Amino acid sequence: MLDWARDRDISKKHPRAPAVRPTRNAIKVAVYIDSLQSFPYPILGYYKVLTLLDRVQVGFHVGILRLKCKKIIQRWSPQMNSFPAGESSLVINGPAGALQAITTCPKNVDDGPGNVTIVCHPHSLMGGTMNNKVVHTVARARRDLGHRVVRFNFRGVEKSEGQYDHGIGEQEDLLAVIDWVRATRPDDRLWLAGFSFGSFVAASACGRALERGYPVTHLLLIAPAVVNYEFDSLTAFDCPLAILYGDEDEVVDATEIQRWSDRISTLKQVFCLPGAGHFFHGRLTEVKDIIQDQLA
Repeated sequence: MLDWARDRDISKKHPRAPAVRPTRNAIKVAVYIDSLQSFPYPILGYYKVLTLLDRVQVGFHVGILRLKCKKIIQRWSPQMNSFPAGESSLVINGPAGALQAITTCPKNVDDGPGNVTIVCHPHSLMGGTMNNKVVHTVARARRDLGHRVVRFNFRGVEKSEGQYDHGIGEQEDLLAVIDWVRATRPDDRLWLAGFSFGSFVAASACGRALERGYPVTHLLLIAPAVVNYEFDSLTAFDCPLAILYGDEDEVVDATEIQRWSDRISTLKQVFCLPGAGHFFHGRLTEVKDIIQDQLA
């Protein structure tokens, strides 16, 4: 008996799925498939259903359900292979499995060459997700500047598959998202941004994006975790760089951030918010203003 509720991809936010018996529970399975449409990231559930149905002996009802799943996936596939209008949830294929993502396209933006910003979230094991308030602030600021924006969850976070990999595998996740952006918006300029742990991932992947033929136009690092990750070798970049931090950061010593920024040899802008902590509590409006007024 297959108990899908034990599978981590659909155990918490999706309803408990019935065991697969080709005839007896066909109606239950069909109802479960239909119910997925009302839950976040249903495409993950459809792929899982299809995978599990393939393990069951072929029967008429199983064949019908398998065909239904395939048709639903085909209907969703244009969303995954193009940059959607408005705000959309989608799945991007990553090296460790599916990556949850949210794309935002400004209203009335034309389809010609423009700008795309990818924002990386803070530490995966410390509650960091693509819905972090700093990440969301950066995304809204860039959207209001006319950028298309991609937020995504690193491997092992919420519904993204895989496991935390100390910033190494997460770079591969970012590169997979960059590849997707390049495939969907090949003529757009690429902007990268990261908060805390996400700053390390974005900074490390910046040069690798250039190697893939997609140079980064601008790199924004917010409260970079310079004391927790190997930033010593990251002192020269192939694009303009901006660093934003608070001088009362309780997670990363602000003097260490300043010391690291002083060693950077390439073009940079450094913004220090007096009295601001690591998470910029009560200061997010100022963060947004700096992005829109100084980093447009």
